[in-house]
Amino acid sequence: NEGGQIRFNVPKDYGAGAVTLHAKYLNDHNGWFEFYPAKDFNDPKIAPGIDRFATNLHRPGKFSYVTGAVDQEREFDPESLAHSVQKSVGVEWTHDFGDGWVLSNNFKVSDSTTRWNTSASVALRDIGRGSLFSNLNSLSTGPNRVPAGEWIFRDRSTGQVMARVLSDGTNSGSGGAGTTGLTVLENNLPRQDLLTGAVWSNNGLVFDRYAKEAMNQLTLNKRIENHLFTIGSFYAYSDAANFNTTAGRTVAPVGSNPQPLDVTLITAAGSPYGAGQTLQITNPQGFAAEGSGFTLNEFLQKQLSLFFGHNWEINKRLTLDWGVRYEDLSVSGLNNLGSANPNANYDPSFGGADGNPLTIYDNRFNVRNAVDWVYDRSLDSFSWSGALNYTIDPNNSVYVRYTEGEKAPDLSFFTGLTNAFAIANYATTPQTIAQWEIGYKFRRG
Repeated sequence: NEGGQIRFNVPKDYGAGAVTLHAKYLNDHNGWFEFYPAKDFNDPKIAPGIDRFATNLHRPGKFSYVTGAVDQEREFDPESLAHSVQKSVGVEWTHDFGDGWVLSNNFKVSDSTTRWNTSASVALRDIGRGSLFSNLNSLSTGPNRVPAGEWIFRDRSTGQVMARVLSDGTNSGSGGAGTTGLTVLENNLPRQDLLTGAVWSNNGLVFDRYAKEAMNQLTLNKRIENHLFTIGSFYAYSDAANFNTTAGRTVAPVGSNPQPLDVTLITAAGSPYGAGQTLQITNPQGFAAEGSGFTLNEFLQKQLSLFFGHNWEINKRLTLDWGVRYEDLSVSGLNNLGSANPNANYDPSFGGADGNPLTIYDNRFNVRNAVDWVYDRSLDSFSWSGALNYTIDPNNSVYVRYTEGEKAPDLSFFTGLTNAFAIANYATTPQTIAQWEIGYKFRRG
């Protein structure tokens, strides 16, 4: 982890009120979860011989890849990790007009980006099982099969053969297919005591997210004897997007700070490439299936809220507070889940990003769908809450509160509008909440 943030506030008190200018700049690179094999479900512990001070996150070595289309180039840099940048500036203002009238306004704008280049779904897998080749996104399709031929796994630094697996082309790559049609011809991999055929399987996780936001809250307070009235509004504008893919998939020996293996396939008779052709499954950094996966979500959200509150000190011990809130929300955007590249099925006429049909690693990227699932939704919601608070003494009090509220759907509802049926039939309705609450509060000193 490295980075940091700078924040500053510039306050100005002018007697009847105050103005504060605040700003923030954040620039952080953070690691994500470490994935370690464990033993004993009842009392999990890191498996013996696994160094908890080492890492199985992707090693340094950036490379370019494509996703979405053959000309849409991106860069994967494992050293960047999860890189977050945020810039924001805001102004808070409060003014006392006298006679119990106080006006406050809080305004903020921000620009946030997050780019993840890290590991995901790290797991121990068996080189002799079809699920490893499925995770490498290296199956042929129609139907799914581990392509026939000899799969060779080499140390990228020394060239040493670490394992060889022969496929007869019948394994579907599913978990239930197991070792069907696969024969391990050679296994020089370390740490076979943990799992026969054990290797690390790893994904190059890519998340790109941005949000440009503006928010403003205006509040007017009026105190009349033992009553405090509050009325106000809140407005928020958010222009945001999310994109994710995988820069590639790797296989590495089990150990501290593992380096991905080089993977090649020597084709069998019946292959569209002919028998005995060497296909390069991984790129020079050890990643297969560059750019597999494609999800794009873009959305524009506008929110306007009006609220009113009343706090009534009935006597020195008993206080009533209640409030209402009305909210108008509109969300518009698009979703595109992409699809498998139709030319990616081991087609010797397709050369992928580099034009070479024998380098399979850049042939299996996902492409953007021709259809964007576009939506434009809005809803109104209303909420209210009321409470009685009884003060026993300065250090002890009890209260009872009842709330009926409505809440807009989570963002996942809108990103889930990814087909014609969902667009036509999934109504945008608020979540409803009804809650009784009874509590006791105390403080010491």
